Amino acid sequence: IMAFTVQAQSSFILSSAQNADSSESFFPEGATLYMKVTTTTLNVQQMKKMRWTIEKSHEGMMGDDWDMHSEFSGDFTNNMDSTFTASFDLSQLSYGGKWKWKAKLKDKLDHEVELESFFYYKDYSDQDSVYGYIEMEGSIQSIGADSLVVNGYVFYVDSNTVVRADHDMSFSFSDLKVNDYVEVKAREQADGSYLAERIKLEDSKGDHHDSEVEVKGSIEAVSDSSITVNGTVFIVDSQTVIKGHNHQNLTLADLTEGTFVEVKAQVQADGSYLALKIKVEERENYSLDVEIRGKIDSVGTDLLIVSAQQVFVTGQTEIKIHGHDQGSLADLQPGMKVDVEAYRANDGSLVAREIKVKNDNFPYERIEITGAVDSVGTDFIIVQGYTVYVDSNTIIVDAHYMPAALSDLVKGQIVKVKGTSQDNGSILADKIRVKELWNEFFKIEGKIEALGSDQLTVLGFTFLVDSNTVFIDEYGMFISFGDLIVGQLVKVKARVQPDGSYLALKVKLFDEQKSHIEVTGAIDSLLSDSILVNGIMFYVDSNTVVYDLQDSPIDFAQLFVGQIVEIKGVLQDDDSYYALRIKLEDDPNMVTMSSPLTGKTESSLIIGDTEYALTSSTVILNGNFEVIDLSDLNPGDNVTVWATPSGDGSYQTLQIQDETNGSITSTDGPGVTPVVQSFKLKQNYPNPFNPATTIAFNLNGNGFAKVKLEVFNLLGQKVQTLFNGVLNSGSYRFKWTGRNEAGQAMASGIYFYKLTVNQSVQIKQMVLLK
Repeated sequence: IMAFTVQAQSSFILSSAQNADSSESFFPEGATLYMKVTTTTLNVQQMKKMRWTIEKSHEGMMGDDWDMHSEFSGDFTNNMDSTFTASFDLSQLSYGGKWKWKAKLKDKLDHEVELESFFYYKDYSDQDSVYGYIEMEGSIQSIGADSLVVNGYVFYVDSNTVVRADHDMSFSFSDLKVNDYVEVKAREQADGSYLAERIKLEDSKGDHHDSEVEVKGSIEAVSDSSITVNGTVFIVDSQTVIKGHNHQNLTLADLTEGTFVEVKAQVQADGSYLALKIKVEERENYSLDVEIRGKIDSVGTDLLIVSAQQVFVTGQTEIKIHGHDQGSLADLQPGMKVDVEAYRANDGSLVAREIKVKNDNFPYERIEITGAVDSVGTDFIIVQGYTVYVDSNTIIVDAHYMPAALSDLVKGQIVKVKGTSQDNGSILADKIRVKELWNEFFKIEGKIEALGSDQLTVLGFTFLVDSNTVFIDEYGMFISFGDLIVGQLVKVKARVQPDGSYLALKVKLFDEQKSHIEVTGAIDSLLSDSILVNGIMFYVDSNTVVYDLQDSPIDFAQLFVGQIVEIKGVLQDDDSYYALRIKLEDDPNMVTMSSPLTGKTESSLIIGDTEYALTSSTVILNGNFEVIDLSDLNPGDNVTVWATPSGDGSYQTLQIQDETNGSITSTDGPGVTPVVQSFKLKQNYPNPFNPATTIAFNLNGNGFAKVKLEVFNLLGQKVQTLFNGVLNSGSYRFKWTGRNEAGQAMASGIYFYKLTVNQSVQIKQMVLLK
């Protein structure tokens, strides 16, 4: 099922629940479709158009199906809070199967948002009618004597199944093979299985998802008939749709080198790529991030000098003093300790977005955490057990520094949080940035609260240390664990162990009295002993630590001009800056491609005609950001690949995410934490099933609870734990693929699934039938 959002600032939800708080793709007989669009792109006070449309997806329809009423439309309700809602009674649909939903919203300033998605509707009221059908399209993942698997669904065939090749040529089931792209029209049987009535083989050159790729990156070259992005040439013809960041129509002549674009393309028979759509993305200026921590040297009428940097103050600058009370430039005095967050303007000057006065009478307030999102609420996220609140001042950006919303964050993503500690132990986020590449490290910055013989405690987290833990002082010199004392400010990089404990890999002292600066931007120039970013020169030496995109140490010599880096430095006595750490954040040569998997070997993946080499550092994730094995990937799976070119035409794969096998859809409730009062475990669907089934449940009440969902066999032995953690009130769905914890396929038989919420338990039975 494909969902496409035109604007990064826009999102939508299709749901059978009236509050439209979690997306669904399959709707049962008589359901109501509730739609919700959230966008920050439009002026809600001056709307011109707010239209939604539901139309039949004709690509799977055959024969007389074309004659049926197949389009419905209506208007959204403008809630005046950047959300638009509507509902539609699906019983009005004249045909079960695949339908397309579209939304088009436009304000009087000609800002426009277009969204679209597919959903499936099935009606079981008449088993002898067209209702009860399911239509599916995709690559054949496996095929047997009387069945085939497409998109994880098993379709059985019998003597009445009609098989056709492209252009309705006669074809037989025995002629089909793995990786063929097919459209299947099937009826659900009483036992929950699907019997295929028609199977249509599609031409690989047709307009189908398995022959499409998506690439994001900067344009490297433009010709009169093509563009080059991430080293890939995309042919542009008269049918290519080109849109600007405000959705205005553009031509190839409007595109220039360096423009950041998203390209959707089709793989041609000769292996070339034909661009179907090119969308210019309004990428945030990387000079957005200049953070300075130090003392004010002087204050002018519209500026101040901090740590030898001149920073201008405007009417939009937020100045916070005395526990975040609002202040003004007149309240600032030389000698005050401040944290300044600034950006570099077009004329090269630094402009302060926020200035915070540090108070020596209060404990250290600034907190920085990098880790996986455990849960997402209405005004907060939970990261490594910390509740991180967001407000109107919180900046949320994606991996490419493009604006994002709290609703864009999902469980399992790696995020970097910068904020201030609150009295109740929570964090008020100043900035949240999504990390594009997943890693297993957890990072935190704070003061040492306790020291033991083999552990230290920072911000309530206890970190174990061993002989491999590295200790570094504020000057980059190696020290020992015995040199640490309670109260020191440190940055800890740790790995979460299988038992849930934290093992410290590196502990680095951080001198709060020194003037620090943090800059994120493109490398302007490189010398053997210095690096220039955002107009600020940093000197480096053998003690400067440099990390790559996967947070692994590399040599300074491996950096090159144009890469995006984050530099943390310190002011020297001669007013120069020394780089303590350089972290690679984005690489213009990195290729990001989304496409179905064509094939794989033990050492590579094949997408289209391109081979992506696997290394020991390659991370493979499922749709829930959980690490999986190469054996879990199957031809036909929709995957996103992050890779870098090797110089010989091949690619080294950094990360793979299997978008096909995401299994959880969460609903976020209010930001409170009482015990959930009740819950309802639903019957799995389909049941019996093969190879996968969905288990759904509702958590009712007003907050979070400890939740565990497990699968057991008839002997009471645990087969697999599908979830074990904390969830908010709402509706959830988990998929069980019929495998145990080791990834081994289970035999046919009766299984039980058990839901434990706090101390309460519910159990239901299901049947795996092969």
